[in-house]
Order: sequence, then structure tokens, then C-alpha cells
Amino acid sequence: MKKNLPLIICLIIALLFIRLFFFIKNTGDRDVKSTQNENVTISQTIPADYAALFKYKNKLSSDQTTNTRFRNAVADIRYDNKYFIQVYKIDTSFNHSLSDFITESHQDKHITYDQSYRKISDHKLFSISYKVGQPEKISAILLNIFGNDTQTIEKRDSIAGYYSDLKNLSIQYGQNQAQDIYIKPKDDKASMPISIYFIKKNQALYSIILTAINNEPVTSTTLKELLAK
Repeated sequence: MKKNLPLIICLIIALLFIRLFFFIKNTGDRDVKSTQNENVTISQTIPADYAALFKYKNKLSSDQTTNTRFRNAVADIRYDNKYFIQVYKIDTSFNHSLSDFITESHQDKHITYDQSYRKISDHKLFSISYKVGQPEKISAILLNIFGNDTQTIEKRDSIAGYYSDLKNLSIQYGQNQAQDIYIKPKDDKASMPISIYFIKKNQALYSIILTAINNEPVTSTTLKELLAK
């Protein structure tokens, strides 16, 4: 038995590698199929209701707006060429109070492993990923912000705002659901100042994410000061 032990160990290791290979292959095949079913289109038009969320619409310029089969438009916007802003309409029929509906946590989280994600914004310093396919039904908003100097700026019925020197951020729509949105710097050791707001307007729920394009300072009030009243 002892003589055969090295052979048995080698066989076990080989079987584990084979299983890992097929897992990676199947995951890759599933990701490709899921991505093909998304029917992605790109435009340079900022949706009118997205632009209406800001005070000075003449300072908005479009990087791109991504439309997919299962998800509302995701608009990448530059504000006065100083700030990168991403706007996404999470829900079109939302009647809850944000003060009760959002639960915050502050853990160092990895993106959900067994899901496919699309990097809708893939900048040189950070990426914003959205789950491929139909978003989950929203039963809650679980907002996880991990970083330094994390603050709740305001939280009321129709608006909730947060700031952090961010290491990673994720949004889930229920306790046992996969992350729908995941944000992190490209450098695992880095952090970046970011502000995120949720706004309820005309029965729709929007998320707005802001960070600097270059070295423009981002403070806890930067995004708040750009939003329409």
C-alpha cells in the first residue's frame, strides 16, 4: 500500500486537474453563449431621463450608452470632462422608500464566482461589471462598500448617497442572490474615491456612480452638487 501511495496521489491530482479543465471550459462556453444572447448595441445618445437627473445638462457628453436584451440602458457620461459618471435605471416601477429598502455592509468581497459578467465600463484604472442575463427581481438593495473613509451622505425616501475611497463595491437585490453590479480598481492594492447615489424619480429607480477622469478631486459632496433638485 505504501509503495502505491505516490501513484494514488498522482492519480487524484490528475483527476482534479481534469475536473478543473472541464469546469473552466464549460464556464467559458456558457459565458460565450450568454454573451451572444445579450444582443448588445452601443449608441452615443444619453437617455433623456438620465440627463434630467443633473443640473447642467450642457456639461454632459456621452462616452457610450450600452443597451442589452435583458437590461435597461447603461450610460457612460463625462461631466465637464472632469468626472466619469455611469447611470443605470435599476427598475421602472419602484414604490419603496430608499431609507428602508437599502441595507449597507462593509466587507471585502469578490465578484460572484459562478456567474457570467460583462465589463460595461472597463477603464485603465477600474472596471464596472454587470451580471449577464435577466437581472433578479428586486426584493431589497444590499449595498456592500469596502474602502476607506466610507460615508453615508444622505438617506431618505427618494434619495440615498454614499462616498468611499473604494476598494470594491457590489449591489445585490436579495440576500441569496448573485451580485448584479461589481466595481473595483484594476490594481488590487489600490483604492479610488467614488460616490454612488440611488434616486427614485417618476416611479423609476436609478443608480449613479461618479469618479474622477484624471486627478480631479472627488469629495463626499461632489456628486450631490451635480444632481438636479
